Amino acid sequence: MLPLRAMLWFAIGRVSTAILAGPPLCNESDVYPGWPRKRWDPLYATARPVPQLSGCATLDLSSALMSADDFGELAKWLVTNGTGIIEIRIGGTAAGAVGIAAISSAASALVLLAVIELSNAEA
Repeated sequence: MLPLRAMLWFAIGRVSTAILAGPPLCNESDVYPGWPRKRWDPLYATARPVPQLSGCATLDLSSALMSADDFGELAKWLVTNGTGIIEIRIGGTAAGAVGIAAISSAASALVLLAVIELSNAEA
C-alpha cells in the first residue's frame, strides 16, 4: 500500500495535468501551418492556406499577423468547419471593423462558442 504522501502527490499530479491539458488550444501556426511568414519570405504576399480547425476548442489568434481580409476568410470557414470551437481570441490584432464584424457574424453559427475576446483588436 502506498504511503499517504505518495498517494497525495499522485492525486495532485493527475489533477494538475488535467487542468493544464484543458481543451485543445490552437494558435496562428496551428491553424495556418507555415505561418506567420516573415516579410522577406517570397510567399509572404500569397494567400493563406485553408484553416486547419479540426481538434481546436480555443482559437487563440491574439497578436496574430492577420489582415481584415484574412479574418473574413477565416469567418467563412468557421461557419462550416468550426463546430468544436468554444472560445475565440483575436485581441491585439489588426482585424479592423470588417474582420471583427465577420468573426462576430460567424460566431452566431457556432453553437458551442462561449467566449469571443476582442480586447485591443484594432477596429
